[in-house]
Parts: sequence; C-alpha cells; structure tokens
Amino acid sequence: MLVGAATTEGTYEFMVAHPDMSYQSLLHSCCYISQVGYGTYRFDRRHSDSMKLALRRGVNLIDTSAFYSVGESEDLIGEILNELVEEGSLNRNQVYIVSKAGFVQIEDGDSVPGMFQLSDQIGYSIHPEFLESQLTGILGRLRLETLDCLLLHNPEQYLLWAKLNNVKFVDALQELEKQIAVTFDYLEMEVRRGRIKCYGLSSNTLSQPKNHFTYLPLDRFHNIAKRISTNHNFHFIQFPMNLFETSAATEENLPDKQSVLEFASVHQLNVLVNRPFDAMTEMLSLRLVDIPEETELAPVIDRNVCLDELEEQEEQISMFIESLLKQLSKDERTKIKRKISFSILYRKHRKTISSSLMMWQYSFQSWFDDLSADMHWIEENYFLGLSEWNELSRNYIAKLKEFDSVISYFLRESDRIRIRELKLKLTSVHSQFHLNEKFSCQAIRALRMTEGIHSILVGMRKIRYVNEVSDECSRAVAKVDPFLLWSDIKKEIISR
Repeated sequence: MLVGAATTEGTYEFMVAHPDMSYQSLLHSCCYISQVGYGTYRFDRRHSDSMKLALRRGVNLIDTSAFYSVGESEDLIGEILNELVEEGSLNRNQVYIVSKAGFVQIEDGDSVPGMFQLSDQIGYSIHPEFLESQLTGILGRLRLETLDCLLLHNPEQYLLWAKLNNVKFVDALQELEKQIAVTFDYLEMEVRRGRIKCYGLSSNTLSQPKNHFTYLPLDRFHNIAKRISTNHNFHFIQFPMNLFETSAATEENLPDKQSVLEFASVHQLNVLVNRPFDAMTEMLSLRLVDIPEETELAPVIDRNVCLDELEEQEEQISMFIESLLKQLSKDERTKIKRKISFSILYRKHRKTISSSLMMWQYSFQSWFDDLSADMHWIEENYFLGLSEWNELSRNYIAKLKEFDSVISYFLRESDRIRIRELKLKLTSVHSQFHLNEKFSCQAIRALRMTEGIHSILVGMRKIRYVNEVSDECSRAVAKVDPFLLWSDIKKEIISR
C-alpha cells in the first residue's frame, strides 16, 4: 500500500523534473497537476505501457472509476503505481489520483442501500453505506492509503430514473438534494478519517439548460456543502467539453447569469473536463481527430446492393427456422426469426447511425454483439451440430462484416471532409489555431486556452496518443476569456 497523498512539494518536484509538460496549480491543495490527465475508461492491461509512458512524459493526474471495467482499471493502476514507486521512478506524493463511485453492478441477491435500478445489470446509489464499501474497494484496488479526490459519478441518473417513473422534476430534484446532503456529510467524515482529501461531482448535465429534465443546478449543491461546513471539502467538478459541447462556457444557467465555468471560478472549484475528442450532442456524434487518407481501395460493392444481399440471407435464415421448427407455435417461431433482423434495424435508424463514423462504429458493434449472442443461443437450443445452420450463420456473419466495411469506408471519407472544413473554420476563431496542425491538438488547445480549466482528461490508451498529447502540452498557450472564446467557437463551428 502506498501511504500519503499528493502534496504541493511532491507535485512541484515532479513539475520541475518535466519541463516539457504544462501544469496548473489546484485551488485549495495547491498541488501542481498536468494540463492533461490520463482518463481510464476502457483501460486494461494492453494499455499499461502507455500509462507508464504518460507518467514519464509528465502526466501526473489519473482519473478512474469503480465502475470502469468493474474495478479492473483501478486494480491495474494500483499495480502500475506500486511498480514505479518500488523502482524509484515515482513517489506517491507526486501523482494526483481521482476516482468515482455511484454505479452498482447488480449481481444475484444484491441488496444495496438506497439503490434504484437503471437496467437488469446496472443500479445506482450514493447512500453512505454503499459509498463506504465502494471507497474501501477503491483504496484496496488502487493500493492507496488515501485517495486525492472522490467524485460522485453522474448523480443525474436519479433525475433520469425519476422521469422514466413519472416523478415530477421538482419533487425529484428535492429528493436528490436530500440524498446529496446526507452524502456530502458522510464525505466530510471520510476527509476527517483521512481516506480522501476532497470530493466533488462528475456530471454530464451541469451545463444543460435549466429546463432540461436532467439538469443539475451546481449552485444548489454547492450551497449544501456550505451549509454542512464553511470549510467544506467540495472542491471538484468534472464534465464533458469539446468543440461541439460548449455550454459549460456559454450556457448562463446559474444565478447572476453565470456559466458553469464562471461559477466554478467565483466559488473556487477545480475543473476537470472529459471527452475532448468525442462530440456527442442530440444532433451529432463526431470524433474530433484527423482521419488518415484511405490506403485501401474503395469497396467494389454498392452499400445498397450489400444491404439487399443481407436481407436475402436473413430471408433464407427465416425460411430455415420456419421449416425446421414446426413443432413450435407460430408466435415462438416469429420471436426467434425477429432476432435475425439487422437490416430492419438499419433501415429504421439509418439516418441517425450513419451521421458519422463514430456513431456507426458504436451502433454496429452493439448490434453485432447482440446478434452474435442471439445466433449462438438459437444454435445451442435448436440447431446444434447442423451443418446447414452453420453455413447459413457463417455466411450471414461474413456479409455483416462486409456491410460494416462498406459503410465505414464511406463514413470515413465523409468525416474526413467534415474535419477538414472544421479545421479551416477554427483558424478564423483565434490566432492560436493553425490549419497545418492535427485537429486533435487544436481540440486540446481550445481547452488549454480556457481560463478556469485545470486538466483535460484524455483516453491515451496508445503510445501514439500519449506522444501527440504530450507534444501539444509542451507548447505555451495564452489564456483566453472562456465566454468570448467558446461563443466564437459555437458561432463558427456549430451555428454555421
């Protein structure tokens, strides 16, 4: 177990040893943290070397969650940190560790205090008893005596659950505030115990318009902390922000027409932003990085022809099920046949899922995984060992993969053109953006230029990503007024 926590002296020493990285001084603790942090969503053992490289290049903020890979991300981080400390290349007081809690991985027989259910597998709770057990698990997996910061992970989940269960927004928000008050009181106790240094909120809806049904009013939660103690330890907020999600700087949804960034500045809250490369709005999903020129030849088959062939194969499978499962009722056969209906799903959601390569890849992988599981279930229960079924399913899977490659090719080309246009627009916003640079660097720089942002969380799972982001942070930037910068970005990139 690593004792202690990040300190001003330790992080300053780390900063001095890495002059090519840019740092910010945190409010309250005065620790120095790198302007980019290592985000560990979908982080696993394959990415160990990239985290070690990031630490060697000067990244000293790591953000994780008890929910990421069901705790496996934290376990691997703990292993890496202990290894580097033991070999003498890192000290515990040089690195700032943030984790999050709130989501429940439901298992048979689970009884979690204060839990409401989001799906068959996922629940949510910020009840002190649950958080206490979560924090114990977090510290154990990370092999730490003290966590630098614990964030409540998307507490707006309660408001979403309430809407789905026909609870009025006013009533739901009042109930959430009661829960938060009890939780903050518990977290203050954990600070006194020495298991955490401070706490905060990680939310996707802090900067939503006031009338949005999952809007979290930051001022009301900050007031709860102040009522608990004038010397409270509610010191952090985390939220998404990127070239398309600008509302943290432009949406005046707090008292005195303040934005979230303005409120955070006035009330001394440290700010972490996530998803700098993944724009996800109601109108668009787009990966904000350059797309390499195609090296492969264009598909020889038209996407509509490929879709027609996919439908023909689904019809063959349907006829096969109909002919061999006559012992089942018509309704049962229909239910089984509906499991093999990718083409219907695609036609129904075509406009949405074909809006960008990122949206397509996410949707296709989700559907493909479900379809593969359904086909395996059908085989196990009805057609085990039948060569005709094996051939039908093998051909169908191959055609699905071909369809994916055809759609992906055309969406890559479409996104490449869109990114090129966005880079051109961005150069007109401010002189610190240049056309000949990587778009990912420009996306990071916009956030680095923003007064009030302390660190940008990036999923640097590949060595190449670590080097690109670190190289960007080796260059100096001038800070800019958040409202002016992001209003111009919104005008040039989103509105036009």
